Amino acid sequence: MRRRRAAILALLATTQLIGVLDFSIVNVALPSIERQFDLAPDQLQWVVSAYALTLGGFLLPGGRMADVFDRKLVFMVGLMVFTAASLAGGLAPSASLVFIARAVQGLGGALLAPTALALVTAEFVVRDERSRALSVFGTVAALGFTAGVIIGGALTGFAGWRWVFFVNVPIGLVAPIAAARLLRARPRKGARPHLDLAGAIFATAAMVALVAGLSQVTAPAGGWVRAGALLALAVGLLAGFVAVERSAADPLAPLGVFRRRVLTGANVVAGLTIVVASTLAFTLTLGPSASWATRPSSPAWRFCRPGSAASWAAP
Repeated sequence: MRRRRAAILALLATTQLIGVLDFSIVNVALPSIERQFDLAPDQLQWVVSAYALTLGGFLLPGGRMADVFDRKLVFMVGLMVFTAASLAGGLAPSASLVFIARAVQGLGGALLAPTALALVTAEFVVRDERSRALSVFGTVAALGFTAGVIIGGALTGFAGWRWVFFVNVPIGLVAPIAAARLLRARPRKGARPHLDLAGAIFATAAMVALVAGLSQVTAPAGGWVRAGALLALAVGLLAGFVAVERSAADPLAPLGVFRRRVLTGANVVAGLTIVVASTLAFTLTLGPSASWATRPSSPAWRFCRPGSAASWAAP
């Protein structure tokens, strides 16, 4: 039993690792992807944002699906979706298909992450064992972001940017076989909650509109007009999300929890940390030698004119 539980923990921690890894491993490959498809900065950021948006937008529905259906089944479906999307991203002949593959990867990750955590708590029921298992699970997730930078750099430098996608495929092929042998099907007890797909759709659509609006702020030829329209749409969708959650029988995000100051404060700090970390990783990856910084048509060009304070960034 100890060997079995150790193998289950290794399996679940590995799947959590590849989900977190994809936040940073692709960042290092961004300059190569930019050159491959000749992308502008507002286009390039969707390689990162497409994954983050679907992962964040469907994380709560993914957890709800693990509650409604068999967790083993949801876990294996998430693995297969993530693996298929990784293979498609590595083979993608155009930037549009890379964006789509990243979005589907996020959808698979949204199924994997909460289901893996639920499986850890279900398999390790003794308090001390559960604490150790959760510590290992969280540590692996934390290491994934740092490891992604190193692994992504090595893969991009020696094999090419497509291998930041292909690296997930062997794990995704072996993990379902291990899951089929190690995990037990657990029938649902009690009444099943509703999925609340309307809440998931409103939340994800609002985040997409928000990011799209912010990406248009620096765009030429009416960028501010498009940005204002998209940001107004994002506010309307968020208002729709609140209305849906108030009337839902089983809301994804019960609004009453936001009355708890400690929980709300922790969520705000965690959100700001993720925003800063992901933005910094994106910016530092491109670096002063990135091609967008040397394009006269780019808003960044005015900071890189000869004689300016940032002229070191010019060629």
